[in-house]
Amino acid sequence: MRRFSAGLVALAVVAATIAVAPAGAHVTAVGASTVTGTCAEKDTMNSDGSLASYVITCNAKGTCSCVAASTVVWQTATKFPGSGSAGPQTGKVTATGKSGSLVLAVAAKATSAGKATGTWKLLDAAGYTGKLVRSGTFTSTTKNLAQVPLSKIEKVHITAVFDGLGAAA
Repeated sequence: MRRFSAGLVALAVVAATIAVAPAGAHVTAVGASTVTGTCAEKDTMNSDGSLASYVITCNAKGTCSCVAASTVVWQTATKFPGSGSAGPQTGKVTATGKSGSLVLAVAAKATSAGKATGTWKLLDAAGYTGKLVRSGTFTSTTKNLAQVPLSKIEKVHITAVFDGLGAAA
C-alpha cells in the first residue's frame, strides 16, 4: 500500500487549537500535535490494467491539550496520479471544546511520502465572541503504523503544524 498524506488531520489540530484559544489572544504559530486514525486507498485502473490514479481518504479523531482539551474530527481525500507524484488534498476539520466549535476547510499539495503543505480556511465558528483569524498555512506528516490485514487500510499517526491560527489582533 502507498504511503499516506494527511493535510486534513493537520487541520484538525489547527481547529482544536483555535477552539480553545482565549478571545483576545493572538496566535502566530501553533506547535505540533499528533492524532490517530485510518487512511484507505481506492485505485482507478486504465483499460490496459495499469494504475490511472488512486485516492487516499483519511479519517482521524483525537484531542488537543492546547489551553483546554478539545475533540478534533477530520476527513481528507488526496488524489494521486498513477505515477505516484504529488496530488491535491482537500478536507474538513471540526474541533469542539469548552468555548465552542470550529470548522476548517483544508487544501494542500500532498506527496506519496506522507508530507503535505497547504492552507486552511475558517468556515464556521460557534460559541465565540471576538474576531478570529480566517485563514493560514499548515504542514503535516503522516506516519504509517500498521496495515489492516487483507485490506488497503492503514492505521496512521499524523503530526501537523499550523501557522496564523488564533484570535485576530
